[in-house]
Amino acid sequence: MDPFPKDTFHGKIPKGCELCAQGAKMVLFINGVCLSNCYYCPLSTKRKGQWQTWANERPVASDEDVVDEARKMDALGTGITGGDPIMFADDTIKYASLLKKTFGDGHHIHLYTPGNLIDRTILGYLENVVDEIRFHPKEEDWDKIGLALSFDIDVGAEIPVIPGEKENILRFCKHLENVGAAFINLNELEYSDTNMEALRSRGFEFSGDSNAVIGSEELALEIVESTRDMDLSVHYCSSRFKDGIQLRERLKRRAGNVRTRYQDIDEDGLLVTGLIEAGTHSGLEMVINIINDNFEDDTGMYEVRGTSIMTTWSAVEELKEMVDDPQIIFSIIKEYPTHNRILVDKEIL
Repeated sequence: MDPFPKDTFHGKIPKGCELCAQGAKMVLFINGVCLSNCYYCPLSTKRKGQWQTWANERPVASDEDVVDEARKMDALGTGITGGDPIMFADDTIKYASLLKKTFGDGHHIHLYTPGNLIDRTILGYLENVVDEIRFHPKEEDWDKIGLALSFDIDVGAEIPVIPGEKENILRFCKHLENVGAAFINLNELEYSDTNMEALRSRGFEFSGDSNAVIGSEELALEIVESTRDMDLSVHYCSSRFKDGIQLRERLKRRAGNVRTRYQDIDEDGLLVTGLIEAGTHSGLEMVINIINDNFEDDTGMYEVRGTSIMTTWSAVEELKEMVDDPQIIFSIIKEYPTHNRILVDKEIL
């Protein structure tokens, strides 16, 4: 899948987007508090309005959690989001400074904000640690974009494409061109458990193939075409891109660093492991004896957890044929290589 098909953009792709396409951006979620109260906000109940910082899927309890998560995925940059990170500017600047100090000035940091709390003082601090700022403003705050352009930060916008809002979006694009902003990212409007009813009550319909709102992509592509003569880079980011490229590539980067010797990584970046659930200590001992008798002694190629054994998927397939006990369960499991290790699939042999 091409991350940037030619009909989805014109001009220069923002640096933050280029790194996202490589899966190289850590997502630093400051917390879920925001003053905008947008009806289409897709944040989950776990995050919306909650005072908790997350580094990717990892809850942050210390500065080291942020640094460790960035290392585990070989992050080349970080996207700071929320909520509104500017509501908690001290935390935002603290973490951005920490990442720059740890990984160097080349660690690219972009930040999302509705912009209503932006002022010269905050921009002065951000200028030292943030490379790119993406506004999602209400019309009364459009002037904050021009304010940001007087600082040494790449300035653009990022908004969801709401069906029926073509003229307003084009008017916003024209404003961005007039003030000299670098880009606008057009995100496919997505539905979730938290915004579904609000979207449905306004007449929107949902795709059965993804979590996209029907009509958003078509409008986004129309806007890309309608703005080709503008002195403004315009880029459409689909829901498929976020799941099929951005997330998958990020998972692959992390999987390569957190896998054990007995785990493989599949094409989607999932960890593939062989699981033997003995259920009893006698059954566990029997399986271990069979492993020791039939396989070369290779430290780290299996791990005992309670009465279960984690090993390679190929060893499990072989052991299934060697162990004559219907009470022992042999399976191959796939997990996300994220901090919370969500189980995706379990194939019982």
